[in-house]
Amino acid sequence: VTHAASNAAYSLAFLVFMLPHSLVTVSLATALFTSLSHSAHQGDTPAVVHSMNLGLRLVGLINVFATCGLIALAAPVAMVLAGGAIEQARSIGLVIATMGIGLVAFSANYVLQRVFYAYEDAKTPFLVQIPNVGVTTLGVVISGLYAPQLWIVPGIGLSMSVGVTIAAITSFVILHRRLGHLGMRDIVKSHIKFFLSGATSLIVGIGILHWVSAEAWDTRISAFATVAWIGIVMLVVYLGLSFLLRVQELRVVAQTLLSKVKQ
Repeated sequence: VTHAASNAAYSLAFLVFMLPHSLVTVSLATALFTSLSHSAHQGDTPAVVHSMNLGLRLVGLINVFATCGLIALAAPVAMVLAGGAIEQARSIGLVIATMGIGLVAFSANYVLQRVFYAYEDAKTPFLVQIPNVGVTTLGVVISGLYAPQLWIVPGIGLSMSVGVTIAAITSFVILHRRLGHLGMRDIVKSHIKFFLSGATSLIVGIGILHWVSAEAWDTRISAFATVAWIGIVMLVVYLGLSFLLRVQELRVVAQTLLSKVKQ
């Protein structure tokens, strides 16, 4: 019996996908928007660029790890939320993983949209969404017509990831033309470090999950425990390598957390 993902699986996977975005990106973008708006109103382009650049790098630091976690632990996460058979959890996990691929771009585009809004420009973000929706729709149609049954819904998730990636690139190019130098070198340099650390933690996570076998997450309770301890190991690897690679954004996050604790 083939346990292909359904519309309900897509909805569940989207909720999982949105969790790190909602907790991290929305909170950070909301905090940055005041300074973005003030700087834009004052005509202080360097300050706008600085806030945007910092926001993209901080969001990237968190979401690269979240992406790796969603990919490596997709099936156990699906088991925690939906229960059922292991094969069913794996089919839902495929949708979570394909959506997770687009998480960094999705959140980056969200931050970039706030820059447009800071300049009271709501038209450009709307126009940017047109190719995004077009690519996603095309991918949905192709997946429905040509993909094997098991891969139809994951194909939709992958189409969404491709669409939001195009949207993020388009938004960045437009802002570059309007504002000039956006510190692309710093953004790329930081994200290369994030992805190196993330790729290592992803390999570790997949390796451990394969080592413990499916029996370690065949119920909701055992799956929760598996996600928790493997996720912690992956986080330690990610933070450790990021520290060794001298990721400067770690210091910003640490200082922010310390200031909250002191309050």
